[in-house]
Amino acid sequence: MNEKGTDKKESKDVDISLEKNRLIDLVKKSNELLNHPNPYTISKEMEHIKALFYKKIHNKNASKLNNLAEYSGEKEKSKIEIEFKEIWDSYRKIKHSFRKEKEKKENENLKIKKDIIKNIQKIIQEEESIKKTFEQFRTQQKKWKETGNVPLINRRDIWNSYNHQVEYFYDFIKINKDLRDLDFKRNLEEKTKIYKKTEKLLNEKSINKMHTKLQELHEHWKNIGPVKKEIREEIWINFQNITKQLNKKRNDYFLLIKKENKDKLIKKNKITEEILSFAKEKRNSHVKWEEANNKCNELVNKWKKAGYISSAENKIAWKKMRDTLNIFYNERTKFYKKRRQLHKDILEKQKKISEETQKIKNNTNWKETEKKIITLQKQWKSLGYTLFRKESQVQWENFRRACNTFFENKKNYSNKIKKEEKNNLEKKKKIIEKLKELKLKNNKDTDLKLLKEVQEKWILINSVPKNKNEINQEFYNLLNKKYKKIKLSKEELERYLYINKITLLRNNIKKINLEKK
Repeated sequence: MNEKGTDKKESKDVDISLEKNRLIDLVKKSNELLNHPNPYTISKEMEHIKALFYKKIHNKNASKLNNLAEYSGEKEKSKIEIEFKEIWDSYRKIKHSFRKEKEKKENENLKIKKDIIKNIQKIIQEEESIKKTFEQFRTQQKKWKETGNVPLINRRDIWNSYNHQVEYFYDFIKINKDLRDLDFKRNLEEKTKIYKKTEKLLNEKSINKMHTKLQELHEHWKNIGPVKKEIREEIWINFQNITKQLNKKRNDYFLLIKKENKDKLIKKNKITEEILSFAKEKRNSHVKWEEANNKCNELVNKWKKAGYISSAENKIAWKKMRDTLNIFYNERTKFYKKRRQLHKDILEKQKKISEETQKIKNNTNWKETEKKIITLQKQWKSLGYTLFRKESQVQWENFRRACNTFFENKKNYSNKIKKEEKNNLEKKKKIIEKLKELKLKNNKDTDLKLLKEVQEKWILINSVPKNKNEINQEFYNLLNKKYKKIKLSKEELERYLYINKITLLRNNIKKINLEKK
């Protein structure tokens, strides 16, 4: 009876989002992966990062393709490439060292497992002692389970040899039948549990989890002793049938992926052909080139969203796309060379705006100056970009600093006013409290003098926060109540109340004019 199973470790799934990363991000990611305990597990991801890195760094039009790569001149480009090569060399050395160590360990395990098989053979050939024989056999079984993998080329043969000796031990050695049957029963129970767990894997949605768990269950099955000879073949066939179903599910999944890849490749190539069809069209205005550029970007995004395909196919498809884009961008470059003078004019206008803003940045006529600066900001924005980026950046920094200076000054002034208004509010609250507590002397002249002093103190205090302006009404309502308590003639009282009303409205011209009417 052959028992199939595999110890093959699948590489980590490739992270498709890496496509959007900058060169420096790819370097950082690859450097982080160097610390992974198993370099083979991340081999696919490392290869993918390598392919992306060199695709980006050698692409002349990378900066035009939605910032797929970022350059800071040839020196920086060379420096980052050297850094990436050093990381990749380190990965290769780590991988080589890991492989050598793995091979060494597997060969050691192979020797140990061969010795275990020989030891079981000796146990079978020795005179029987129920206790001693089983103890020796259990020791060898335990040692087999604790010993790791052997070289892949030897795995099937060494397992078959071991399995044969274990079955032979149970079938032919003349030991206590009850003890043997008890062992068979335990093994059957354990293999039945494994079978049920394997059945449940049919409902597992993750193909990788399903495959990994199946490997573990196969390994577990291999480490369990035999069952009764009469049912041995039957339970193995059942387990094998479930395994075949799971392997078929996995194979069907990868066939589907292959078909999807083919469909994606066809879709990508159609998009490339669409770009090529309009890349050669003649355009004689900036607007038309902007429209074409937008369409091109949309198609490039559509090409990317078509999905990830295998590295080999992606390499071919991307080369087609890159060559097509080169045609488009070369044509566009020819057109924009003629616009150089226009960009010089833009730079000159930026310089004038910057100088004008410098002149008014310290002006304290906040309202008028703010309007002017906002107008200048709009003018700057309407100019658009210029080819003379370095010079334009200098003008932009000067202009931005001047704007920031003005708005910072305005903010500081505003904060100062708010602080003063807050203090004024507290002062007015105190006056109101004092007014509430003020007891009139029942003497007309004295009381009028007292109220006048309170009112004068109030008037000397400047404005409060706008949302607290009702405090003025509160004060004059209270003041009017106090006036009403003084023994005044009707005319005098009306005059004082009217004066209070006008005083309350002194900063509201519109309402004062209404009063005049």
